Amino acid sequence: MVDEFLVIFKRGNLGMHKEKKLLEEIEKQRLEMINLTLQTSLSSQEVIQISQNLDCLLNKYDKSVKEKTNGQR
Repeated sequence: MVDEFLVIFKRGNLGMHKEKKLLEEIEKQRLEMINLTLQTSLSSQEVIQISQNLDCLLNKYDKSVKEKTNGQR
């Protein structure tokens, strides 16, 4: 019983660490995209690439949160 709790607890911490790293990277990409749009345009290839990267990061974060929520049921 205690061993099962430790495994679940460790997985939860790992998930929170993963989510925190994703949020940090999301914020970094978001700020980079904003700064780049001030220098170029919304349709520049660099802005589009960062936007696509940001979409991927947001999807990963959403998936991580959903998996965590489903695992707690």
